[in-house]
Amino acid sequence: MISYSQILSRRARYLGLLLLAGLLAAAWWQHRHVPQEEATIFRPESRIGQVWTVVQLLQSPGAASTASTALGAALPCEGRALRVLQARLVASLALDEAQALERLKQAAQQTRWADCAGFTSAWITALRLNRQEGLSLTPQTVAQAMTEDVSWGRKVPCLLAGSPQAPLLVSGLALECGLDRRFQTLASLPRESSFRKQVAPLAQTAVTASMSGRWRPESAQWLSLQAPLQARLDRWQACLASGSCPDAPELTALKNLSLVVLDTSDGRVLATWCTGPACERARQQGPGVLPATLMEAPPASTAKLLFSLALAQEPSARGMLERQIKTSGQVDASVSKRNEWWEKQAICDSRQGACSLPEETGRISAALGLNAHCQEGSGAACGRWGLLVPEQYSLLPGQMGRLVLPPPRPKPAPMLDWKTYDDIRLGRRKPAPSPSYERTALTVQAVIGGGDSRTSALGVATVPLQLWRLAQDLPPLVPTVLQPLQAGSALAATPRAWREPAQVVLQGMRKVVEPEERGWQGPGTAAGAVQRVMGRACQSDCGLWAKTGTVSRQDKVFGGTTLLSALVDTQAWSEWLGVQVLPGYEKRVLALGVIAMPGAKPPQGHAASLLGMQALRLMLLEEPPP
Repeated sequence: MISYSQILSRRARYLGLLLLAGLLAAAWWQHRHVPQEEATIFRPESRIGQVWTVVQLLQSPGAASTASTALGAALPCEGRALRVLQARLVASLALDEAQALERLKQAAQQTRWADCAGFTSAWITALRLNRQEGLSLTPQTVAQAMTEDVSWGRKVPCLLAGSPQAPLLVSGLALECGLDRRFQTLASLPRESSFRKQVAPLAQTAVTASMSGRWRPESAQWLSLQAPLQARLDRWQACLASGSCPDAPELTALKNLSLVVLDTSDGRVLATWCTGPACERARQQGPGVLPATLMEAPPASTAKLLFSLALAQEPSARGMLERQIKTSGQVDASVSKRNEWWEKQAICDSRQGACSLPEETGRISAALGLNAHCQEGSGAACGRWGLLVPEQYSLLPGQMGRLVLPPPRPKPAPMLDWKTYDDIRLGRRKPAPSPSYERTALTVQAVIGGGDSRTSALGVATVPLQLWRLAQDLPPLVPTVLQPLQAGSALAATPRAWREPAQVVLQGMRKVVEPEERGWQGPGTAAGAVQRVMGRACQSDCGLWAKTGTVSRQDKVFGGTTLLSALVDTQAWSEWLGVQVLPGYEKRVLALGVIAMPGAKPPQGHAASLLGMQALRLMLLEEPPP
């Protein structure tokens, strides 16, 4: 006879086996319906599909539903839950109640929903993604945003700043980061320092990205911002707070100012500085952003550097090109205005047949990192790269810029001749809509850096950085906030045939900082700023190259904005001035980008050039001005 305890034991074993079988079946179902990568990546495909359905309705709602209009009909939610979700849509999308209800019905009809909680969660997630600046919503980006790395073995990444001689622990454990007792933490720095203010959110974003699996550092990473340079730029913030900046009076006459410094050897962002309402708006675009890399403006004449690389491929144009870069066109004494040399060259006015220069400039722009991700839409993502992970442009985004050119064609297409286009532009002739007219107009707008083209201080610094690298037969780079460099593979190597044209363009940029020369009217457009700030004219190898830009006063938003693209060879520059460079920055070539937007009372002179030269003295001289 079997005892009662044996019966219970058998039943317990049967129940245990049944439970184990159920768990295995659930795991199998989960594996089939929620694919995982590398055994740690959680990708909820069903939920991603639901969110993408909602995103599409946010972007372009469908036709009115023919279903019953009774509140709650065919909807996963009803009562108070439905009313709350409806109110959220009314507030977020500026809809009336009927329109919000119609969107909810369309979502309910277009896919299956298990319950009200999942329905509500999908709408909240879609609304959050839709609000993110710089995130172009596609099935891929939605999936990426909802994918998580669920590994339990993940550690907080080691993030360091400063130098190996004086390391600064930003995140991670000191022993695991290879540090002994001789280190500081970020909290030891002054709370108001721009270095601490920028590094802390950068590190927070990087740690979050690492813990969620969006970024996987294999070793300790060094953040590239330089505390010595940032500390010197903080003097500008102090003088603005006091209301008096005698060494840089242009500061108090500006509404917005952004500045970025890059290392041409590896693309690292060494310093950034940004002040004004536009910087505050840029700061709101996401956690950890560097506002100076996102504050946008038209590129103005700095766009001519891209066209110059295309023009310099024709040897016969090089001598004239260098001087046109110097003065952005020479003053025509007969009409008292700048000539239209650049516009005529861009549309091939002096050549017969079709014009391929816009296509070549487009290829150059793409090769140097501009116009990235513009094919995914014309939103804020156009022209951006990720400063932490290049391809993830929503993760620590940086605006490299977009140059709006005519759409590429299989074969070169004809342009209008300059006289016909100029007559249309001046109202002497009515425009006849045609592909040739549109192509000519877009090209002319692009070469003068107008229209819908945009850049940032990061983009303004990146173009001369790329030109320098091309001239040294080095591949172009995407800027990064890390050291060692991880972004170099994001851009492909460029043709070696571009090396000599890049050297020609740099020679033109050298002339921009030089005084007037025999046989050419006018000094370089940055020569006055060099003379005023450095105290002497650049008449030899002064270690400086530049290109200036000024947005037309007719622009109602950006009118009067000035830009500076510059390079400084610190060794040649210090020898020319007869001074010492701050230790650690000798024998380096740095790229500088400045955008200065005027206030109600514009500053005297070209503000971006003056402040760019002031910034070089302030940051790099061993004994900067008091």
